[in-house]
Amino acid sequence: MTVAAGKAENAGGLLKGQKDVTEEALKDCSVTEVTIRSGKEKVTAFGGKSITLYLPVENKAFEVGKSYVVYQISDDGSVEQLVGKCVKTGGKRFLELTTTHLSTFVALPVEVVDMPFTDVKEEDWFYGAVVYAYQNGILTGTGETTFSPNGPMTRSMLVTALWRLEGEPEASGASGFPDVKPDAWYAEAVDWASQTGLVSGTGAGFDPEGSVTREQIASILYRYAKLKGWDVSKTANLQDFADGTDTSAWATRAMEWAYAEKLITGKDGNRLDPQGQATRAEVAAILMRLLESKAEKA
Repeated sequence: MTVAAGKAENAGGLLKGQKDVTEEALKDCSVTEVTIRSGKEKVTAFGGKSITLYLPVENKAFEVGKSYVVYQISDDGSVEQLVGKCVKTGGKRFLELTTTHLSTFVALPVEVVDMPFTDVKEEDWFYGAVVYAYQNGILTGTGETTFSPNGPMTRSMLVTALWRLEGEPEASGASGFPDVKPDAWYAEAVDWASQTGLVSGTGAGFDPEGSVTREQIASILYRYAKLKGWDVSKTANLQDFADGTDTSAWATRAMEWAYAEKLITGKDGNRLDPQGQATRAEVAAILMRLLESKAEKA
């Protein structure tokens, strides 16, 4: 493995489009390029498994024991936000973080606000995504100190997250679903999602507590992107996956788009798992990728 310091002056270009990155933070940033080669081949991923990295940071703006924002820039230019904890070993400072692939990392001396969730650890692959979703008010906890990252994402949770992204707009009327009570915490979100065409009923109602599958999430986000007027023309071949053809016909176009945009990625064993239930952690990561992708292109 090669860990090489990049040029800090290039950070602005690497993070172009990230609206929350300030010039002040870029002044004290740290850029690190991490690579592994097997012969002449460049290794960037590990079959979906996580790896812990220690990125050197020399600037004293990074304080030992605190956590900071780290942006990971892949070879194709896509950007993902992670969180690194500053540790000291051998008299030097490092940011300890977990990722599933290697690339270029830009660490900013922007401290991450502590979350109240005891079931989300800094070493978890989804930590950065949960931080992002929580700090941006997209997802909240399932209790005062729990996020339930491995719990299922329900239909009511997902439409509420998108409703929050839109600034919690007021719907012109009720959805009419018999299983959505007017005083339910998700009622306004369901009313909005129904009227905008993001979701429809299941036949007997809305099924607010029903879990959503990966292909259902792709379909809802595809409709949301069209609602926003975003370009949804990009596609990728689902046959790249061993089970790509298992995708339902009605969800294929949306899945092709979500895969092309790298919103939904593969699992162990080269599986897409289209009918698999999505966890809250997975959806936090998907929503973060969606928003950061659109910020890059804004």
